[in-house]
Amino acid sequence: MLAFPMSDGGCEHLATVVGRLSFSLLLLLPWLLAMEQGSTKKQHSQQPEGKSNIHVYVRVRPLSNEEIAQGEKFSVQLSRDEQSIKVLDRGYSSSSIAFQFDGCIGPTVGQEEMMQKLRLQKLLNKVLEGYSSTVMAYGQTGSGKTFTMSGRQEFLQASNNLKSPTDGLIARAVTYLFGATKSQSTENNPKSFTIKASYFEVYNEQVNDLLRLNCAPREVKWSPNEGFYVADLLLVECEMVDDVFSVLDEGAKNRKMGSHNLNKDSSRSHCVMTLHMDSHWKLDDGPTIIRHGRMIFVDLAGSERLKKTKSSGDMLKETGNINRSLFTLGKVISALAEGKRKDVIPYRESTLTKLLMESLGGSSLALMIACISPALSAIDETMSTLHYASCTKTIVNLPLVNMDEKDKVLRLA
Repeated sequence: MLAFPMSDGGCEHLATVVGRLSFSLLLLLPWLLAMEQGSTKKQHSQQPEGKSNIHVYVRVRPLSNEEIAQGEKFSVQLSRDEQSIKVLDRGYSSSSIAFQFDGCIGPTVGQEEMMQKLRLQKLLNKVLEGYSSTVMAYGQTGSGKTFTMSGRQEFLQASNNLKSPTDGLIARAVTYLFGATKSQSTENNPKSFTIKASYFEVYNEQVNDLLRLNCAPREVKWSPNEGFYVADLLLVECEMVDDVFSVLDEGAKNRKMGSHNLNKDSSRSHCVMTLHMDSHWKLDDGPTIIRHGRMIFVDLAGSERLKKTKSSGDMLKETGNINRSLFTLGKVISALAEGKRKDVIPYRESTLTKLLMESLGGSSLALMIACISPALSAIDETMSTLHYASCTKTIVNLPLVNMDEKDKVLRLA
């Protein structure tokens, strides 16, 4: 192998080239794969019972005050039934491209109504039954992903308790789950729950435990039963809602953030917060059956165009790693949408895709929220996001109840 000496300036130049190349490939990949899909004529028909497509919704944020001052125009248009979205070419409706999803949510919809439109309660109820469920927010930087997931502020005060109308999906879901656990247990059906929370980020291909800053990066391991998982994460037992809010608060304060031309509060890492909900159900005069439900919230870092963000130094390296991991995520999504065999899906090419293996084509129920900017200047990024989202809604998962082997035997008996 040849080795080339390189100055610091050369390294930065290389990072710039790699970052630009990754973003360019990220934008081009949907069109390249669409051509391949068109040639193979693969279509997904109605799925057999027990299988589930990933549900995909699009959320359009409002134009910012700065965009309005600059004379930006809306480049998208939602249908009346909120099932499709049209991207207007150069802002004129005479030339447009339409995409269909499970739902399209406009800029006037608030956080509480958003949860209802997503039908999130159905997904949460499955967690109480022992399934894994994933909600992930995807889109370019500054498109509203973190606001959708976490609300107006980057952290929740422990005393918040949903007093703010801007509280995000995570807070609302957690509050619902805790309320539901109380109503699940009755005299005729005694059931108890043990709830624990973990919170980590994928930053520059390393996994950091956001609840233990002084520890080394965590290792991603594989096991036949669990698949890919993060070893030695801190699990915090949560007896009430405020305990989870404290976990969210701590994790949000510790995640990597930055500021650039497109977003003054830009997430520099992919963040994953997981609620582990073990239900204990005692059979009549028999043993206790334990089911291991999991609610996984994924706030993906946004794709970035270096020309617009004007990143430099450490942020330049971060941008390159973000774009590369999202490019690999796009390859995984596209391969799954084409129906390729599991052994050729490129999960292992990035830390992020390893850890999303269960959610994409695995045994989890899943919902993606594709967040987009309505600005005409972001039309290329919007088109890319919508193409990936279109591929995602054709992915088929096989949801399974998470139980110990001995409990599966008892259940079948």
